[in-house]
Amino acid sequence: MKKIFALIVCLSLSCIFMFGCSVGDLFNCGGQTVAPIVSAKPWQNESDFEQVTYTLERYGGFAESNLGDGENTEIGDGIVEATGTYTTTIETVSGNIYTSDVFQTLKSDDAFDGYFNTVFGGDDKPLSAVPDTYTLFTDEYVLNYNEKSEHEGKTDKMRSVVLLKTSSLLPVFSVKIVDMQSAPENSYRTLTDYLNGVNRLVYTDTEEKTVENEVKTNVECYDQNSLSLVIRAHSTLSTVDGSANLQMHNAVQHGLNNQKTRNITFHSSYSVMGGFDEDANFLGRYTDADYYAEDEYKKADGEITEDKDGNKVDKNGDKVDGDGYVLNDDGERVIAHHKGYELPVYAVIYQVNETNHGPTKSFVYSAAGFEDIGSTTVKVLLSFTETDADNDGNATFVTVGKISGYTMEKN
Repeated sequence: MKKIFALIVCLSLSCIFMFGCSVGDLFNCGGQTVAPIVSAKPWQNESDFEQVTYTLERYGGFAESNLGDGENTEIGDGIVEATGTYTTTIETVSGNIYTSDVFQTLKSDDAFDGYFNTVFGGDDKPLSAVPDTYTLFTDEYVLNYNEKSEHEGKTDKMRSVVLLKTSSLLPVFSVKIVDMQSAPENSYRTLTDYLNGVNRLVYTDTEEKTVENEVKTNVECYDQNSLSLVIRAHSTLSTVDGSANLQMHNAVQHGLNNQKTRNITFHSSYSVMGGFDEDANFLGRYTDADYYAEDEYKKADGEITEDKDGNKVDKNGDKVDGDGYVLNDDGERVIAHHKGYELPVYAVIYQVNETNHGPTKSFVYSAAGFEDIGSTTVKVLLSFTETDADNDGNATFVTVGKISGYTMEKN
């Protein structure tokens, strides 16, 4: 799988140590130690709002004929079969949640026939009215399939909303809606009310089915939909070669298999990530010249000799010039790194697909601050990759997200 993993390495760093996830013993939510979440949240800013947008590309075309002897050594071209956008939004409630925009947003959401409004919007007011108690995390994507895909013209959509306790990031309420036109049988809806102990999954088998389970109240595990946020605020992220365990609640696995939580191990490492063009939209928020790099050209590999035609070549047979730089077929120097920003980053990888519980996924967070309207946030998610594989470990597709926009201003 040389070509696709060259892409992943470019976006998610070759220095990431491939520590797999262990799906550990199954625990009830409750009784587990809460991971060390930093008190000053990385996204904290004067507007109590942060929104980040990403471009999405889904790579397929992993034809069996290109897999050689079945050991995942080649995948052909890594065809872009779908493109789209992904958006994350964080809103911190600085005052009373009942008078906040966040509360009105949740009340007006008609998911699950207005469950939130029915349960939380009444006169009994079960949520705390103390200021700075809650944060709302929303993420959503739209993925459109092109003519190179068997799903041409179809669109996949996802939207999740998680209400969290600001200090601990423990969940209060979570909803996720997945609409897969490319595979309708994989569409589903989930709702978890951690305050009242309700977990609900709606999916389609031969007909629509609803599964409802009990989830422990006063949870001490995190909601799966907020994983990238929890890792961003985890103290381990800024340590050198750090590892940590997280107890995560997955509403789908809870509904299908009665698996209330799973133990995710993640590993982080510190390095530098390039490939950000100088005119990238988000770079208006980050302009530290110390991380700007000019074009770098590819140097010869190993000893330089002459071929039968008298051309200087390196050990790979690539032509080189008199200064030891590799040339392309037109006699021009091959660019190894385009000019642009190379940012210091924290790279994280974890794996949860040992027992068909999801794809391998990696995150890359900026170790440099992002500035906007007088505030600075840190550890912004720059890119992520998600690799799905079949039962033999062969990649079926890889989805890559890369930051394209950033703002702390709410429209």
